[in-house]
Parts: sequence; structure tokens; C-alpha cells
Amino acid sequence: MFRHGLLGFNTWPYPGKTTFTSIDEFMAATDPANPDRLDFESNVTPESVPYKGEFIEVGQLSFYAQDEYLMSDKFSLTYGVRVDIPTYFTEPVDNPFSRSLTLLDENDKPETVDQSKLPDATPLFSPRIGFNWDIRGDRSAQLRGGTVIFTGRIPFVWIGNNISNPGANPNLPPAPDAEHISTDHNSELQQSYYLNAMANDFKWPQVWTTNLGFDFKLPSDIIATIEAVYSKDINSIYVRNANLGLPQRYLNDGRPYFGGAVADTNQGLDAGAYVIDNSDKGYNFNITAQLRKQFDFGLSANIAYSFLDAKNIMTTIEIAAALYQGNPVKGDPNNPELSNSQFGQRHRIIGGATYKHEWSENLATTFGLFMEIAEGNLFTTSGGNRYSFVYAGDVNGDGAGGNDLIYIPENANDINLADPTQWDDLNAFIEQDDYLSAHRGQIA
Repeated sequence: MFRHGLLGFNTWPYPGKTTFTSIDEFMAATDPANPDRLDFESNVTPESVPYKGEFIEVGQLSFYAQDEYLMSDKFSLTYGVRVDIPTYFTEPVDNPFSRSLTLLDENDKPETVDQSKLPDATPLFSPRIGFNWDIRGDRSAQLRGGTVIFTGRIPFVWIGNNISNPGANPNLPPAPDAEHISTDHNSELQQSYYLNAMANDFKWPQVWTTNLGFDFKLPSDIIATIEAVYSKDINSIYVRNANLGLPQRYLNDGRPYFGGAVADTNQGLDAGAYVIDNSDKGYNFNITAQLRKQFDFGLSANIAYSFLDAKNIMTTIEIAAALYQGNPVKGDPNNPELSNSQFGQRHRIIGGATYKHEWSENLATTFGLFMEIAEGNLFTTSGGNRYSFVYAGDVNGDGAGGNDLIYIPENANDINLADPTQWDDLNAFIEQDDYLSAHRGQIA
């Protein structure tokens, strides 16, 4: 079986095995003379037997119009509009089971989830306007900017999750005597551990971006640029569990505790009902200063510093269930708070140089050098990803382990350690970290 890109085996003595310690171990395990041989062919479903899932077909119809108006020799105005219409050409199999569940929306109100319905084709409008002002008329000082709404796409695996995970539907295989429902390309609708769905009014992501830049010439023909960009999410994306019940109580650090309870334990769905939905939370602000110069002998060089403040409510790109289960939270996981973007490099310095040598009119060679210093986990030449301090278990009882942000104790009396002698080590770890030491008595 496949999961997260790994091939697992159900054959004893290798159940669930996905990796081998050496080539020799692999060759021995697959040797036909081995009585416990791993048979790859047995892990591949023959074409004559329907497999779980369904092919999806998605289209994007777009219209775009733009014009430029020259108000003067120094000032130009550009304006336009784009319209995108995402369309789903796949018709999922009707699923009365999903509509029979009593679930809750992000506001803890009763919600009916139709796993077999994809969103309607809804036009998404993206107007834009921009300007360029050559202040002196000789391009020695230019002010430029604009504002625009951008429409993006989504990873289509989320739509695939929605179609192939109808939940623990008792009327579908592998339940005995269940109806075999064929779908496209010889696939078959089958039960799944959890249920995936999309909100009825789900929209592809949209962001409203505004920028303002100033280019000006310094002595020695050095061109300087200062530019600021602000983007606000109109339709950001997150995943919520509609099968999460109401909090049973609140823990001492203030976070809700759900007790492992779900809203629908008596109706055949003990796992999650993960709904892909939209939010307007999220923004990013970026300001950049750059110097660049073109030399007469073929060398071009530039260096820039950029500061970024980026916030969102979703931390990773994965299958829909993992988006929920792996999102670090300290409160209601169905209403995640804004936090630093996982891939946002707050401070970044980049520089580059290219040298072009012309050997003749038809032959030239270009040499290039690029340098980057960026803030990830630390200041490194390769950046690095952000990380969160989380517990190993399911502290808030929402059924997802490893995504609960830690409470940072103020002192030894603020935490119960299984081994109290470990307090000195824990305290030293907190003290050496700027963030942890500055947020004692709070949830990270």
C-alpha cells in the first residue's frame, strides 16, 4: 500500500515496512528462495480489480483586459481586470452518509456536510491599477506602484482527498455485501477512515497586493531602489474538523480541552470530518532596499536587504487531513490564530554579480555569482524553516497529537515533571532561547 509517497508491505515479517537498512537486506527480503519473500506484485492491485479513488478533472476559464493611458510624457496609468472561473468537471458519487452526520461548523453551529458536492463555478474578479511617474523626465527618479487582486490555485490533491475519502460509510466496500459503485477510470468508491469535504462556498485563494517603489540615480551611476509591498488575504485556506465536539472544560493554561470527544460518535464516524474552507486572516509586509550598478567593462552588480513580516493560519502543504492534524494550535483548532508563516524569511540579504566577456560579435561568455543570507531557524546562507515548540501527545484532546503548543513554565512550581531533577536542564533550555525566555507563563 502507498501512503505519503512510501511503499508499505502487509506481508509478514515486514508489516508496514517502508525502508531497508541496506541493499543486502532488500535483496534478501525479495529473494524468491526466501519463504517469507516480499512479493512486490502482491502489493499492486491488478487492473482487473477496481482500486479506491477517482480521477479528477479541473478547468480554469480566464478573461483578461488591460489598457495603458499616457497622461503625459512623464506619467502613465495602467488599469485592467481579470476574471477566473474555476470549474470542476468531475461529478462525485452521491453520498447520503455524509449528509446524515450531525457536525459543527467553525462557529460550533450545526452543519450539514455533503462530501459528494464540489463547489459551484464562481467567477473570481481581479481588478488592478498601476502607475509610473518619471519625475524629471530623464529616468533619474521614478515613482511607481499599484494595487491588484491576485487569484491562485490550490494543490489538486485536496480535491482528490475530497472525492476518495467518503468516511466510514457502512454501505460501501469493504463492508460485506456492500454495493460496488464504479467511478471514472475503473476506480471504485470505498470506505475511508475519515471524511474529506469542501465548504459549499469554497473559493480559490485570493490576495490583495499593493506596492510602492522609488528608483533614483546616485552619483557614479548607482541606481538605488526602495520598495514596499503589502498583501492581505481575501480568501486564505485552512482545514477544520467538523466532527470536533464542544470543549468539555478548560485547562489551567487557558486552552480548551475536548476530551477526545467528537460531535458524531454515535453515527458511524469516529474520526475527523476535515472540511477545506476559506478565511480572510493572513497578511504579509515586505520592504526592500537595493543598490545596483552597470560597469562599462561588462560587470553588473547588485546587493539588497529585505525585511518580511508574514502571518498566516496554516503551516504546511500536505494532504487535507494533515493540514489540520499538523497545524500548531493553542486554542480552538477550528479557529486557528495568526502566526509567523512557516516559510517567511524575516531578514534577507542577497547580492549578485555577472560579468560578460565578448570574444567576437557572435560569441560571448557570462560568469555569475549569487549570494544569500537569510533568517530561518538561524541566520544561515540557506535560510531554513521556522519551527514550533509542541507537546508530543494530544494535550487538548482534539484527536490530533503533536500539534499542541507548549506552555512555558515561569518556575519549577509551575510545572509537574515526572522527574523533578530535570527542571534545571529544562530551565537552562528556556533561558538560552530568546523567545521562550521572554514568554514564560504563556502558551508558545
